[in-house]
Amino acid sequence: MRWVTFYHDVMHGKVVVDYKEHKDKAAATKYFQQNYAKYFQLAQKIKCELPMCYGFAFRAYYGCSIRTFKSKWGEYEIIEE
Repeated sequence: MRWVTFYHDVMHGKVVVDYKEHKDKAAATKYFQQNYAKYFQLAQKIKCELPMCYGFAFRAYYGCSIRTFKSKWGEYEIIEE
């Protein structure tokens, strides 16, 4: 099953930033671990176990299956950074 990682900021409406598809959960976990902190100045080291999110209710970095992404965020605009 494919997995995705992305950053979502509710303040900017229906926008998903830094969307990346991965071939499996292990690849997504590795990418999540390397990149979640770039959106949070005071990010702490965390133990990563997908599916998960890091952040707050209004902005967070997510890692989930592509099926979950399409059901919850599928209609959102994807912005490349």
